[in-house]
Amino acid sequence: MRALVLSFAKRFAFFLLLSCPAAAQISVLTQRYDSARDGLNANETTLTLSNVNTSTFGKLFSVPVDGRVFAQPLYVPNVSIPGNGIHNVIYIATQHDSVYAYDADGPRSQPLWTVNLATSNCPNGWTCTSVPASVGLGTDVLPEVGITSTPVIDPSTNTLYVVAKTQEISGSTTNFVYRLHALDITAGAERPNSPVVIQGQVPGSGNPNNSGFLVFSPLHSLQRPGLVLVNNSVYIAFGSWNEVDIWHGWLFGYGASSLAQLAVFSVTPNGGEGYGGIWMHGQGLDADVNGYLYFSTGNGGFNGVANYSDSYLKMATPGLTVADYFTPFNQAILDTGDLDVASGGLMLLPDSAGTAQHPHILIGCGKNGAIYVIDRDSMGHYNSSNDSQIIQELLNVIGGTHVSNNSSAYAANCLSSPAYWQGNVYLGGVNDSVKIFSFTNGLMSTSAVSHSSEVYQFPGASPVVSANGSSQGIVWTIENGGTANQQDSSGTTAVLHAYDATNLANELYNSNQVASDFAGAPVKFTMPVVANGKVYVGTQSSVTVYGLFSSLPTVTGVAPNNGPVAGGTAVTITGTNFAAGATVTFGGTAATNVVVVSGTQITATTPAGSAGAVTVTVTVNGQPGSLPNGFTACPMGSPTLFRPR
Repeated sequence: MRALVLSFAKRFAFFLLLSCPAAAQISVLTQRYDSARDGLNANETTLTLSNVNTSTFGKLFSVPVDGRVFAQPLYVPNVSIPGNGIHNVIYIATQHDSVYAYDADGPRSQPLWTVNLATSNCPNGWTCTSVPASVGLGTDVLPEVGITSTPVIDPSTNTLYVVAKTQEISGSTTNFVYRLHALDITAGAERPNSPVVIQGQVPGSGNPNNSGFLVFSPLHSLQRPGLVLVNNSVYIAFGSWNEVDIWHGWLFGYGASSLAQLAVFSVTPNGGEGYGGIWMHGQGLDADVNGYLYFSTGNGGFNGVANYSDSYLKMATPGLTVADYFTPFNQAILDTGDLDVASGGLMLLPDSAGTAQHPHILIGCGKNGAIYVIDRDSMGHYNSSNDSQIIQELLNVIGGTHVSNNSSAYAANCLSSPAYWQGNVYLGGVNDSVKIFSFTNGLMSTSAVSHSSEVYQFPGASPVVSANGSSQGIVWTIENGGTANQQDSSGTTAVLHAYDATNLANELYNSNQVASDFAGAPVKFTMPVVANGKVYVGTQSSVTVYGLFSSLPTVTGVAPNNGPVAGGTAVTITGTNFAAGATVTFGGTAATNVVVVSGTQITATTPAGSAGAVTVTVTVNGQPGSLPNGFTACPMGSPTLFRPR
């Protein structure tokens, strides 16, 4: 049972951990930590198997936003905000077309900066908003479409790249526009050449068509996959919005500095069927060290020459040409049954997991739950008889619906991404538990070696792993909890789970265990972000932050450390574990104008008092930290104030 002081602190929600910037802090600059999309943060030194439990870990605070958080939050430590000091920053994008920068350690209830990308770039005479869901004639994404995908950050230029969809109306004219924005992470301002309208065409006979060119349709497209940054270029993928009208999978490349368009690729440029959307439940495109991109495609036309639906593709950059591909032997059956392989994400395994025969391996899963283990140096193309050309195919090992490779009966077994750590592959199917499969000698085990007791309803779970190198592994998931609605399948509660990464039967924590740990209403396909001792969970109206309960605040210095007995001296107090709502006293008398600048700094004005040295006390959530003789009140006529050397 939690101590009374912890319960008191949790009721007030704002509690701070390790706010002091540290050299070992990691950045989270892209979805699932890196462009291999392996879901691993191997540099987590604060959260351990012994301290992630309801006694010492839980909800610290939440920050409000103006729309649903489909995009994974990103994290950058030690960002210098103009006129506002240095902060660890969490970047949040919403479906209302807004981007927020919040202090990741929580002492502020207001963002460091925020910008709405619909209104800030609206042409004169037009009304610009995010796009109402009703326009798309479907309920897959509610109640609006704005920023759906996860941005990417270039740390060398402090630039955040993000794609926003807008509806722009002037009189009887309505346009739908996608723009690529390049934002300064310190202030939210647009970089030179930003934004740029995303548009393009490729030679082909598909529709919509303009004189032999297939034309990109922003209305019928949805930019769901996370962005990827490769060799100073940004790559952006599109699938369908609600599968209305004719859609196609699209891939665009832009120069990171110039924002000039480098290349355009369509998955299905020819024929009447089209389709081939790139969606992967929102996971970002994968990229290897040689600059190749990897992704999977949805239902549609396939011929292995120009049309590549229901396939895993390897693309050369910057020209966006097909370098290799794999298409399952039952592609026509998958197409008929809406069983596309693009529902699940894919992961590039580290080279250490490969073999001499297959040194570079990727793993992905399709909607029917089939798991494909593929040599990405020789992906195998298409074999109409079977899939023997790839390393391994596993069926009926994840997901709650039994399937056959020869059946087009609909089954949604995998709409999630795998993770990898220490020879283990982690997967969470629909109506199934989260599972560990061992990966040895280049092969996955044919059955799970461990699984959670919790069974996850639609859309399953996309696990991530935090660890301190090869130890202290913790698997984190977000459950779409509660009764799912009939529109977009969202439940009522986003539930954060933490498991021992070596034994998923050992659940360390879940946010349903304590009522005050409620995260908020869930957003499907989301995944937690673990960074520097905290866990960030996006919801329908906020990002909720979990972590260890803070130790007592400490006071290490006051500058200046003396002033007149009449009070009125402006001082800066330094220490640790300061948080919003902190109070300050000098010799037991309350200071005024108290401002929590950061977790390590407070400014205040001294009160009137008696001459002599007094104790300076900072109290956070009822817990005091003091510096004896921290300030000396000087009688009238005393020498000029001095600062300690």
